[in-house]
Amino acid sequence: MESRESSESRDYSAPSYRSIDDVDKLIKKLEGAKEVKSDSPAVNEALAAKRKKLEELKALVAEAEKAEAERKLVAAIQRDSDEIDKAINGLKGRSR
Repeated sequence: MESRESSESRDYSAPSYRSIDDVDKLIKKLEGAKEVKSDSPAVNEALAAKRKKLEELKALVAEAEKAEAERKLVAAIQRDSDEIDKAINGLKGRSR
């Protein structure tokens, strides 16, 4: 028999955060959350660490988006190059 805690920790519908969209949603959720104000040094330290991690996550998302855009551009250029090759081969075949 499973404990309640272990069955709740297996939320199969939870995002895996492997897609940029899932991570972007998390960032928006965290940025939209009400900021906690506290006089407690421990709470303020935890909040500062959270903000630092959020900034790191945003930088990683920006890097991943740049890499994805670059990959798409390379693929488009390769498709164009393939079309040029087809045109060249087509014209070479006609002149023989």
